[in-house]
Amino acid sequence: MTGECGYRCINEERIRTLEQNHTEAKVYVKEIKEDLTEIKTDIKKRNEGENKTWSPIVLELIKALTTAITVIGAIVGTLKFSGK
Repeated sequence: MTGECGYRCINEERIRTLEQNHTEAKVYVKEIKEDLTEIKTDIKKRNEGENKTWSPIVLELIKALTTAITVIGAIVGTLKFSGK
């Protein structure tokens, strides 16, 4: 250190340490933000992929349920119409 070894030198050293730590923290925060952005992008891609995979299955299930409800409705209607 240059200058007198006293209160001023200690403060300058502390300030330098804080500045270095602050710079390191900024770098870590930037890396974390980049990682979070990448994770969000991956999650969106996976969700879109899963939706594309499950969409035909869900549509077929809806068609089957609609057909089943129509058949049950027809049976119940026929039974009521025939009086049983």
